[in-house]
Amino acid sequence: MQLESLLGHSSELVRIIQKSSQPADTIASEYFRSKKYIGASDRRFISGLVFHTLRTRSLCEAVASHEGMTDIVHASHALMEKGLDGLGSWTSELPEHVRVCTQDWLLERTRIRWSDAAAVWQSMTSAAPLVLRVNLRRATRDRVLQHLHSENIDAIAGQLSPAAVIVNQRINLLQHPLYKGGIVEIQDEGEVRPRGADDRLFQRVQETRLAAPGITLVGAGRIHEPVAQNGAPLRQRGTDDLLEMLLTRRVIEERL
Repeated sequence: MQLESLLGHSSELVRIIQKSSQPADTIASEYFRSKKYIGASDRRFISGLVFHTLRTRSLCEAVASHEGMTDIVHASHALMEKGLDGLGSWTSELPEHVRVCTQDWLLERTRIRWSDAAAVWQSMTSAAPLVLRVNLRRATRDRVLQHLHSENIDAIAGQLSPAAVIVNQRINLLQHPLYKGGIVEIQDEGEVRPRGADDRLFQRVQETRLAAPGITLVGAGRIHEPVAQNGAPLRQRGTDDLLEMLLTRRVIEERL
């Protein structure tokens, strides 16, 4: 699909989202289902541009106004391609709250409490990374990272938990053998047990959260985790064997 067509679809989707009270990701899914002629790579381009536009709307409006653009999506694309500083020296004169994509009063109020408030707001203008929790009863984090790197997937170890893996690119995780085989799950790194956390406090927090859907992965893993008489987790045999079996099966399927 040509760039102008991609920008046109992106603009259309942004307008639909702005007029609706439904979540943006729900609207985007319905939009792509209704236009089956849009291929996978084009969907990735459009969704990336659309959500970048939504996250940086105030900045896109400022760029569009200065550059004489009629659509903020075109300004968003220029920002993605060149970066703010790449658009010219005039961008240095933009108010700070516009550069970090928030309201002026909100920036000032948050700065009273946090000296780095501007950096926090700035960080929310980029897409969040994909965070995975490794099922340590089935595989080690190093083994999972090794496999992801073999597929040229940009992944690093998380800093808050020994079970966290951070993926810095878009991947089709739902079809990946690590996910389908239960080796990894999607989970925010803050929900995974941090190093050095007080065991009793963490256990109470997880027990409180067991009733809430979507955040029970750690608690569920601990409930069913076998322990020895001294309370130490027992290492289950065959963890690496299971991982090898899943990866080998994928290789066979690909060759077929």
